Amino acid sequence: MVGIYDLRLVALSLVVAAIASYAALDLAGRVSTSQGKASWAWLLGGAIAMGTGIWSMHFIGMLAFSVPIPLAYDVPITMLSMLSAIVVSGIALYVMRRPSMTTGNLSTGATLMGVGICVMHYTGMAAMRMSPPIEYDPPLFIASVLIAIVASLAALWIAFQLRRKYSALAIVAKLGSALVMGLAITGMHYTGMAAARFAPGSICLAADATGGMENATLAVIIGIVTVSILIVTRPVLVGPHELDISCSIGISMYPADGKDIGSLMANADVAMYHAKKGGRNSCRYFAPELSAEKMGSE
Repeated sequence: MVGIYDLRLVALSLVVAAIASYAALDLAGRVSTSQGKASWAWLLGGAIAMGTGIWSMHFIGMLAFSVPIPLAYDVPITMLSMLSAIVVSGIALYVMRRPSMTTGNLSTGATLMGVGICVMHYTGMAAMRMSPPIEYDPPLFIASVLIAIVASLAALWIAFQLRRKYSALAIVAKLGSALVMGLAITGMHYTGMAAARFAPGSICLAADATGGMENATLAVIIGIVTVSILIVTRPVLVGPHELDISCSIGISMYPADGKDIGSLMANADVAMYHAKKGGRNSCRYFAPELSAEKMGSE
């Protein structure tokens, strides 16, 4: 069987890949500059956001492909492919945490990431549960693996070079790099799709997996959800600014500091005033002398 592509969905897959690549470039910097628990939180959140973006690009690309039979995707196998994408993204961001990039680290990380992307892609293909199973053209299959590894190599190197740069010029460089990375990722996907050979008379055993939802509608929903996740997770997509938030807390205790809500609130406000005056990002308990100090300063 010969398949055809919906060019609108092909374009959507490229857009999602480019956005995911931009998020990955910025996340690499956030992971590398954070410390302790914050670093691991960035790593986990980044792996989920980046992996979801890459997986969505591949899944949209698969839904863009159609053959003269109903197609659908087995949900557990599809989720397994998404998990693979998240794990791959975690590996990439973990490599970015290192203070320096050696040839060995770069090549190992790129190989693991490239192979992981291929695992995600071909697991996603298996989710169609075709009978007889899909066969793959060996040269194109090998080419897809090589493209994935080379693309991962370029992505890791670019991300490492730009990971701690947030100037206007760096943002432009990230945008250009994201487009290149997006093209590379989609190149791997469509090479892998070109390698697929569907036997005449094949049937899709997962034809009911979408619950009757059209593939195009499902793909658009996935694209919208993924872009929304990336934007919420990475505010840098619409402005590269970090905001550090601290708080000053004032505390008053019943009944020593007041026997009604109004008195307790007023005294807590006095304590908070002194917490701010003392350098902020701290808490103070109310004491009668604090009221006198505040009145004197005013």
